[in-house]
Amino acid sequence: MRGGVRGPSRSPAAAPGGAPVLRECDVCGTRCVAKRCGRCGRRSYCGVRCQREDWASHRVACGVAPAAACAVCARGGTTTAPPCGHGLCAACEYALSKRRKPGRPKCPRCRAPEQSESALILEDEVPLLRARHAAVVRTDAAEARRLLSRAAERCRAAQAWEAAAARRDAGLEGRRSLRRNAVLADLELGEALLGLGDFDGAATALGRGLPLAEVGAPGELPAATATLWTGLARAQLEIGDAAGAAHSATRATARADAPWQAHHTLGAAQDRLGELRAATAAYRAALAKVGPRDAERVTVLFNLGRCCRVSGDLGDAVKCLRDCLAASPEDGAAARELAVALEAAGDSEAAVAALRKYLVRSPADLETTRALGAILFSRGDLLAAREVLYGLAHRAPDDVDGLVRLGLVHARLGDAREAEIRWRRALALDPACVEARANLAGVRSPAAAGL
Repeated sequence: MRGGVRGPSRSPAAAPGGAPVLRECDVCGTRCVAKRCGRCGRRSYCGVRCQREDWASHRVACGVAPAAACAVCARGGTTTAPPCGHGLCAACEYALSKRRKPGRPKCPRCRAPEQSESALILEDEVPLLRARHAAVVRTDAAEARRLLSRAAERCRAAQAWEAAAARRDAGLEGRRSLRRNAVLADLELGEALLGLGDFDGAATALGRGLPLAEVGAPGELPAATATLWTGLARAQLEIGDAAGAAHSATRATARADAPWQAHHTLGAAQDRLGELRAATAAYRAALAKVGPRDAERVTVLFNLGRCCRVSGDLGDAVKCLRDCLAASPEDGAAARELAVALEAAGDSEAAVAALRKYLVRSPADLETTRALGAILFSRGDLLAAREVLYGLAHRAPDDVDGLVRLGLVHARLGDAREAEIRWRRALALDPACVEARANLAGVRSPAAAGL
């Protein structure tokens, strides 16, 4: 425990008559029955407060040097060294200060008497690593990946500890603590492997934890069971097993405590299987459960809007995509999907306005610029389309698709020479461009060209 009198501390020697010897506290000078430093025995303290005050200067003399690597995340450059000797980096120490539970040791490597080694890893270390991962995932991809790798490594260590404990004592096989720790280890390992992109490994880990979770006592691991099914469905979806993902996600959503991710994954699986109405219903259920300020709400809105558009429910599609764009104004995919939905609803003017509004914020988005040019062309606003596509060609002179579209605009305006120049340039960049080759073959009949 950092800065605290570690027990049992060395008690002062007793006088011949049995009475304790009074000593002066080395910090405040109070004469009392002082306890000595539990590690070196050279310093005396009247209590915890004085030892904490003295630790900054005493730790070097005490012989506890900062560890070479953090005891939790294994990163070098440890900056703290508590009396227990488990060094923590500044980031882990800060994250720990935000989430430490009452009654737990301040050091995550100092387990409470009731904690096993695997419980220490799964209840203290891995959540700490996941909290640090969530803090850096959007700003430092390399560090986020390193933290996930460390979490996976610690989960495997927890599994090894539980396996060794089961071998030492066969009676552990029936204990709830063993089953709980084994399930949590598989769950945390599967989540870490999902983040690392090892979908086969994630599916294996999560599938291994499910039988233990399912045979548990009713209500013993409800949240873990639903999360295991959800993670397995996500892994299966990434592998390409949409039918298996739909089955796993259905098992997850059948539970009352199913997270919103379960409904969202079910919607994605059914969407991939072509079951649009079922997918729309699953996405709606996910939207009802996801928090109004959750960052992933944007993803749910986008997928629901796209699914509604494909299934022909254009009113709901436009509403969802507008909400998505309002929550994330720099989401180019949402702007383009909204424009497609508005154009399908017959409001091409609103589609153009939505794309122009987005491009004011993100003028460098080439795909959205190309989509704006296409809509203007389909409306017959050729001069505006030419202006937009000229801007695209200026920013991305090697954009083959933009050159083909610009050639079509010139052909529709009757400028066959300019159209031929654009298409020849597109063919020079990509000899396999079928559209440019076909348009060159029919360059004498520009009226037949279409976007």
